[in-house]
Order: sequence, then structure tokens, then C-alpha cells
Amino acid sequence: MPIALLLSLLVSFLPSSAIGKINNEHLDILSYASVRASEAGINPISFIKLINCESKLEKLAKGDCEEGKCVSQGILQFQKPTYDMFAKKYGLVGSWLNPYSQINLAAAMLRDGLWRQWFNCGKNLKF
Repeated sequence: MPIALLLSLLVSFLPSSAIGKINNEHLDILSYASVRASEAGINPISFIKLINCESKLEKLAKGDCEEGKCVSQGILQFQKPTYDMFAKKYGLVGSWLNPYSQINLAAAMLRDGLWRQWFNCGKNLKF
């Protein structure tokens, strides 16, 4: 996806306070996500919206926290056992906390209709 189109897409759904926080790393990750989504036959805009909803584009985001321990981490909020199980299923090699590895795995899962892994953020998106 060309950078200008990616930026206009981001402006369409991010709050104005977040726009100034977008940096080159965010653009690289979102561009990569867009390409992976297209290759997987899923909607790139929905995929980017899912990433934004899950992590606000922060590759070190943490969630599902109880008593100071967070079990979901990364740009797509994978839990390590879930990541490991699906990475094995899909034959993907990568690191659980690497945003590009999470994008690769999520694109494969969404291609196969597994959007419920991100139920709260995925239920209103078109996959």
C-alpha cells in the first residue's frame, strides 16, 4: 500500500491526538501488514484496524493483566501458548513478541476464518 494511501487511511480512523505519534516504524509495520493481508486475501483496512484496536500500534503492548501479570503481548496481543500452537500449525518460524511474526500468523489465521481469536476487536470488522 503506498505510504500516502496508508496515511490517509490512518487519519480516517485514528484520533487526531494519535496522528502525531505515528513514526516510521509504525508505517513500516502497517505497510507490512497491508501486504500480508492482501497476500492472505483478507481486507487490509480491516487488518490494520484490528492491529490498532489491539495495541494502538505499539509493538510492546500488554493486555489481559491480572495482579501485575500480563498474558497477552505484542502488536496483535497473542498469548504465548496460543502463538506457539498456531505457529506450529501453520509451520511459521518467528518470535512470539516480534510484530512481523505476529502479523504473519494473524494473517494466516484470519484467512482461515479464525477472527474470534480477537473477538472484541474483530467482531465488527469484515474478514
